[in-house]
Amino acid sequence: MKKLICIFIFCFGILQSQDKEPIPWKFRWGYSDDLRVFSPDSIKQTSFLTGFQWGGSTNMNNALHNNVWTGGNYETVSSTPIRKQKLILQPKWKDRTIYGPGYWGSVMMQYEPTLPLDGTNEGNILRPNDTTDPVFGFRNRMGTISSNPLDENYSRLLLYKDSSYVNNEVLSDIWPQPYFETRKWGLKGGDTDNYLGRKWYLVVNLRRLNPSIDLTKDDSVVINIRMPATTWDNVTSDIIFRKLPIDDPDSTEKLFFITNQDTADAYPFIEPKGYAQLMQVDTSTVMSITRNMIPTSSDESENITLYAEFVTTESMNNYFAKSGLINPKFLKDFDIKVDYLGKLDVAIDYIRVESHEAHMLMRGEVDWYEPWNYNDNNGRPIIESFPAESDSGFSYFYDNGVLDSTYKLLLGETAD
Repeated sequence: MKKLICIFIFCFGILQSQDKEPIPWKFRWGYSDDLRVFSPDSIKQTSFLTGFQWGGSTNMNNALHNNVWTGGNYETVSSTPIRKQKLILQPKWKDRTIYGPGYWGSVMMQYEPTLPLDGTNEGNILRPNDTTDPVFGFRNRMGTISSNPLDENYSRLLLYKDSSYVNNEVLSDIWPQPYFETRKWGLKGGDTDNYLGRKWYLVVNLRRLNPSIDLTKDDSVVINIRMPATTWDNVTSDIIFRKLPIDDPDSTEKLFFITNQDTADAYPFIEPKGYAQLMQVDTSTVMSITRNMIPTSSDESENITLYAEFVTTESMNNYFAKSGLINPKFLKDFDIKVDYLGKLDVAIDYIRVESHEAHMLMRGEVDWYEPWNYNDNNGRPIIESFPAESDSGFSYFYDNGVLDSTYKLLLGETAD
């Protein structure tokens, strides 16, 4: 008994936890169009939720008096449902294999450059006035961080071209390591190659500090970013990007994929996600951000999101893996290193590494189930994905019924 007591005391002494309650998300649902938090007092459960993982047949649902379903096809066959089924799965989108990866496959890690991480305080809310409550960041930082919560750049790292850290590394040593994993048939398996961690994006959001004064746009490099990755046998080399931002101030896109204005008016909570720089095929180990890519006050938006695409395949960069047992050449971890070359005063909001699923989600490509294509007014019914071994093959389809049924559920209606 004495040993047990000692163990309990030791455990309590080393446990850490988040020191602030998370801010709850708000939704428009039920009887009101106002943004509200889901509350147990507002959603009264009067029966157990029972149902099949993949939908099941009507005959079996009737026999078991099921009332929910979480995926697959809800077929009525020749029977009449005794009760309507409520969808309790998150919205998703289909691929050609009729498997529906969705938000749960949207793997990403976002790093906040203003957090004062020092090796002892990781995992805590270090800047309580930052409404995003970030906890992931960089242990090594150079630059200016505002202490005024009312400053519009409070959550951005400020870099000045006349500072002593010009031509130096200003961000590195990310915390924590995300431990991403690449899967394939034969490598721990999977239902489809479309969501198995093969296609990734390095994402940066930033702005000019003086967009109405410093108007110069040219190919002068302001920031260089690399991703050194280490294998399980401790060999380090930079990730190779296969697409990079276009060095042209006019090569931007608005991240809002609802082309029908009536639809946009009917669903005002689906908001534009800002502007992004278009990419082009360009192989390099460095993502260079030039003055051409950073907007001025005369542009549509003063903030810009930039992407660098890379893959983890047998032919490029190798796989992310949680263990080196299968192959010690697989990638164990990586870092993000940011060099500031001056030329322009800038403010970095965040840096993120995201999977292809997360890329579509964060850009707003699955905010609505209607076909989209910003280069075609008629839209298109598929979203290109990254298949097993090439750039052809699987593609994503919007599952109109699933998304629509989920939206009805949020409104307090039952799905058909």
